[in-house]
Amino acid sequence: MHEHLDPSSEKCTGTVDAALHYNNSYVATILRLDKQEMGSDGDAYMQIARDYHMYVKRLEDRKDEPQVQAALAQGVPMFLLYIQG
Repeated sequence: MHEHLDPSSEKCTGTVDAALHYNNSYVATILRLDKQEMGSDGDAYMQIARDYHMYVKRLEDRKDEPQVQAALAQGVPMFLLYIQG
């Protein structure tokens, strides 16, 4: 399940291979990026870090929602998982 990241404050967009949500929350707890080969399409670590950045900016677009406010107040803790190979 791909999730498209398109925050209003960014000029670029991104897509993660999966965003896992805990208890049907609006805020993901894990972002996952899959890579087929080592070194293909750039540095996977930097890509997932940038995707996290865009995810947080997209949450800031929805900062009026109580669940999103709570996540932002806690610094949006999340596992970033990338798989190569």
